[in-house]
Amino acid sequence: MAHAHTAPAVESVRYNGLPLGPTRGGVKVIVRGSNFGELSPLQVDTGVVAQLAVHIGRDTELSAARASAQEITHMSGPGMLECVNATRIPATVNRPSYDEIECTLAEGTGARLDAVVSVASVESAPLVDAFAYMKPEITGATVRAVGAT
Repeated sequence: MAHAHTAPAVESVRYNGLPLGPTRGGVKVIVRGSNFGELSPLQVDTGVVAQLAVHIGRDTELSAARASAQEITHMSGPGMLECVNATRIPATVNRPSYDEIECTLAEGTGARLDAVVSVASVESAPLVDAFAYMKPEITGATVRAVGAT
């Protein structure tokens, strides 16, 4: 009999404690929630757990579904950026269920972005308006004359 994995649930996405990250990406964020996997005796020995993915962004198909009040059936489509190197923060024998993930934020822009976690190909419902990128910052500019010889 195959074991069906309970869908993960996302509760928050944080960079330095805030739901806001730099546009340059490359920083670690913590995703909190539930059903990110559980330790079995084999996993305690080997560290092998189900496939994991985190996506942050705004899916155009999701936006259309929201606008028309359709049922939302998936989230890792166009407009979603993968938060790479997703790793479960170690569970313990006293806390056998994983409830935190650390991943590296992709470069991006935008506000009111949704977050989705996928464990063993089972996607969470989107956490709507979970995260935003900081406003871009201009640190310098160079003016060059056009047509100067």
